[in-house]
Amino acid sequence: AIKVYIKEIGKDEKRGGSLVKISRSDPGFLRCLFENEIHEIYDGTVIIKDIARLAGKRSKVAVYSNDPNVDPSGACIGQNASRIQSIVSQLGNARDAKEKIDVITYNPNLGIYLSEILKPGNIVGAKIDEGIRTIYAIVESPDQKSLAIGNGGANTILARQLTHYDKVLVKTVEEAEAENIDYKTMEEFEAEAREEERRRFRERQEMILNMNKPQVEEETTVKEEIKE
Repeated sequence: AIKVYIKEIGKDEKRGGSLVKISRSDPGFLRCLFENEIHEIYDGTVIIKDIARLAGKRSKVAVYSNDPNVDPSGACIGQNASRIQSIVSQLGNARDAKEKIDVITYNPNLGIYLSEILKPGNIVGAKIDEGIRTIYAIVESPDQKSLAIGNGGANTILARQLTHYDKVLVKTVEEAEAENIDYKTMEEFEAEAREEERRRFRERQEMILNMNKPQVEEETTVKEEIKE
């Protein structure tokens, strides 16, 4: 049996009847395979944030979990890569040129997320220019630049899809200095992420206190009435 993804069901204006558009290259097809093969995605423990795909070549699937005890990437890959290999085998790629699937952990901090997306390249910093919808990823050396860009530019193409920016350009530290690109280091992005996590923690604590406050006030009132 050949699996396909139904993209759209409409009306055939020329011949009448229904028109069904199907695809095996659409990211939605890959999403369905993940949902069918990975129980943690099916039951909502692991959530697919986004999928970028160059069908037949390379795909990147960004996942996360609200359960701190769950490794979302590990759950998708499986022991000895068994789960991800099962998915790859269903894509119907040629034996000598199977589509590669990278499962990455989503991070709300765009700098840290970018460092995951551009692996195996190792970025040391980034400039995110929202005005011109461009991201500059900074690497140490030309070798790292090649790894970050990927074969035929695949990594940066997929990075554009996942970040929803118009351009993702990879520059070496030397090139960034020559072009006066003022970028943040990964250490700065990580510090921002820690501060954001602390802020969210404080907000959760305040929310819990506010939720319990009416109950505490009610108990106090009851005790006062009993004393009277």
